[in-house]
This record gives sequence, structure tokens and C-alpha cells, in this order.
Amino acid sequence: MRRLALSLGFLLVFCVAAQAQTSSAKVVTTCGTETLPLVPGATPLRVDTTGDLCTNAGGGGGGGAITAAINSYAVGALQDGADATQGTKADAAYAGSGSATVVSILKGIYNALVAALPAGSNIIGKVGIDQTTPGTTNAVQPLTSGDIIINPSANFTRPANTTAYASGQLVANSVTAGSVTPLSWTAARVATGNFRISRVRMTLSSKSVTNTNFRVHFFNLTTGVSNGDGATFLPSLAADEVCEMDVTIALAGADVSTGYGAANQGSACDVALGSGSSLFGLIEARAAYTPGSAEVITVVPEIHQN
Repeated sequence: MRRLALSLGFLLVFCVAAQAQTSSAKVVTTCGTETLPLVPGATPLRVDTTGDLCTNAGGGGGGGAITAAINSYAVGALQDGADATQGTKADAAYAGSGSATVVSILKGIYNALVAALPAGSNIIGKVGIDQTTPGTTNAVQPLTSGDIIINPSANFTRPANTTAYASGQLVANSVTAGSVTPLSWTAARVATGNFRISRVRMTLSSKSVTNTNFRVHFFNLTTGVSNGDGATFLPSLAADEVCEMDVTIALAGADVSTGYGAANQGSACDVALGSGSSLFGLIEARAAYTPGSAEVITVVPEIHQN
């Protein structure tokens, strides 16, 4: 409200100054000896020898109705801050100031400014955000760090056989190419978002650590394969591969065996999705691994979201 009060004063001074450019001014010894319209027209402005503007009201310049009205209205406006009805205290403050015309001008300017705001909002000098329907109307994101870390997990159960793999063969859920389902993770925070894969974790329910060398291939689109589990690794959409990470399963636990891998090229994989928010993956054996029958293979990429 302080800004509003100052604006009222500036606007009135501007109006007077603009008129002064088109009219001559006259210096008088004492204000009140000549009649002067409140808003000067053909009549020139009068100021006394101290530089104060003369008014219609009798008395010295600067102490008449204009100054009194401006001061009282500004004080009233400042006091109005939390009132539901804007202008009430200001109206009362300038009542009896001696110049109904000044009152009308100031009140008109004040009401015009306040009318542009919703009743009781008092948002002058603040930023208003319409969140009537969160997420759709001027949606804003909550305060979070610029680096959100997630560890989505996906797994599959391989076929019920113990046929050893050769390096370069697909490790998947089915020996039939058309039935192979790639791994998938919700990786991006928003659709067509971007993120960084810094590392990957992989576990085997067989708890094996012998010849357990694998390569995890990541794709930005789901991809088919030309062969099934135990045959040559040949994805349909090799051009959509975004990252490769070699993993060595070296730690045997009481529940699973586990290992970690990082990007084969560079220190991490930066991914920008063209559609959706999902990342997809396939596994390639990189050694003569003898699997457990119907073992469960789990892959967890460590992702830094945008």
C-alpha cells in the first residue's frame, strides 16, 4: 500500500507539471490574494515566494487544501493495508480537507488502481501464482535440488535350462525372439525429459560368480531382437542405443550375487528422450556363463534426473 500511496502523489504531481508546461506561472507574495482553479486551465499557476503552490483555499501555499488532502489521503491509504474494503480509511482521512475536487481526483486515481486487483488480495509488490488446478494452471515445480537421484529396478526370469552362454549371446526371458521382453525403467522425471546414467547394478538369483561377465545395453525406445535367449545378440533398433555398461558379478551373498558397471565410453551416459519417460535394456553375455535354471536377473540403473 505504501507504493500505491506514493503512486497517487506522483500522478498528481505529474498532472500539475504537465499543465505547467502549457501555462505560465506567476509568483505572488502571499497565497490567497487571487482566486485560482484547482486544475489550472487558462489561468496561470501561482506560487508564493517560498516556492509553495497556491490553492483556492485561503492561506499560505503548500499548507492549503491540496497538501492537506494529499497527506491525509496517503496516510489513510497506508493504514488500509489489510482492510477488506479498500479506501475506507483514506476516505475518512481526507474528509473535511477543504477541497472536494482534490478528494475526487485522488479517490478516482486510487480506486482505478485498486480496481485492477482482486478484492482483498493485496499483492502489490508480490508475485501472484494461480494454482487453482495444481499441475495445469501456471504449474510450478516444488523446490528440489537440480540433481534428483533414483534407482528404478527391473527384472526377468530366464528360461528353465542351464545351457552355457558364449560371449556375444543374448540373455533374455525367452528363447523365442518374438517373446523377448526388454527390461524397462521409468527414468525421466517428465515426458521427453533428460537424465544421466552414472552406474548400473546387476544381481543373479543363482548366486554365481563364475564367468559372470555381462554387457547391459540401454535404449531410448523399446526394441525387438532377431534371436531369442542363448542366440546371437542382435537388437532391431541398434541406432537407438544410448549407453553400454559392462558388469562383472563378483560378490556372492546369501541371497544373490551382485556386481556393478559404469559407462564403457566416457564417465556416464547423458540421455535425452525423444518421447515418453522410459528407458529400455537388453543383456548380452560377455563370457561362457553357465546360468541357473529359471534364475531371476535384476538390473538397477543409478540415474540422476534433470
